[in-house]
Amino acid sequence: MRFILALAYFLAACRAAFSAEELTERRLQSPSGIIRVKSSEFDSFFEGEKDYFLVSFLTAQTNQKCQLCQYFQPVYETVARSFYESNPSFQKVFFLSVDAGDNIAHFQKYNISTVPHLWIYPISSFIYKPVDSDDAFDKRIPMPESLSIVSEHYTYPITDTVKQADQELRFATFLGELTQTKIVINKPMDLVLALKYCAGFFVLFRILRSRRQKVLDRIKNGTAMLVLSIISIYIFFSGVNFAVQRNVPFLVKDKDGSLKFLTPGVQNMIGAEVTLSIAFQMIFSLLLWLLIQGVPRIPKENRPAGMLLFAGMLFITYNLFTSMFKSKDPGYPFTYLYIPIF
Repeated sequence: MRFILALAYFLAACRAAFSAEELTERRLQSPSGIIRVKSSEFDSFFEGEKDYFLVSFLTAQTNQKCQLCQYFQPVYETVARSFYESNPSFQKVFFLSVDAGDNIAHFQKYNISTVPHLWIYPISSFIYKPVDSDDAFDKRIPMPESLSIVSEHYTYPITDTVKQADQELRFATFLGELTQTKIVINKPMDLVLALKYCAGFFVLFRILRSRRQKVLDRIKNGTAMLVLSIISIYIFFSGVNFAVQRNVPFLVKDKDGSLKFLTPGVQNMIGAEVTLSIAFQMIFSLLLWLLIQGVPRIPKENRPAGMLLFAGMLFITYNLFTSMFKSKDPGYPFTYLYIPIF
């Protein structure tokens, strides 16, 4: 019985029509680095054991009604090109384009009724073990008698709810983690966008030059510079920027549908939490400035009361700030007065 199983495994492995060297040659012949799958060779790409990763984009480029296909195609091409530029000596990942128009019979055979899909097939030995293996500690699944396009694979979700630039980064990160490689997105310069920035800076400098004396007078005003600095810190380090870059939501909904500004657990964070943190730091800065600059301007007989007022506000603000962390982590120790408003 073991001999028969081993023979079946050997025959299945022999059905792999393309080696990594053959696919490398096909890739180099393609201007985009993406191999277009013809109907006559469809099964040959997906049958048999593989010693490389196969990234397959199932699309319908010839069908103009598939807007999601049109949206993701440039993302796919950018990541493929960036992968080979970032890993020139790593010949273990190949990108395929499987168009429904060229392979409709095969799509019907395997009940693939919708596009687009992005399926990634890892090196076979990563998920399959030989059929004659009796290692109880080997958690891989046994090698099936035959492999096809619907065999074990990873699926990348394609959506058009985010910008293409963000989609490129997400896909490159996903693929890089699977293949243990680093992919640097490298896109040609957008000349139109560059000209817009140049025009914007030119207009800004012309305005500043025409009003340079007023600008210099404002800069010399220490209070104006303090306010401008705090506002700049808030803008550049706000939770909105964090949410956009990290692709996390700014707010979340509770089970009853109400909006939440905090998420439980220190390992989770949304944009609103960072915004609240920055807002508290702005308030700290303002209260500290009032203690240093505001108290001396109060009439002498009222200064002790003013100092106590600002110090008390600083104390309350600090405890509100630490209460926010305590609501996320009940074991947070650095709070004197827990104020449960979050």
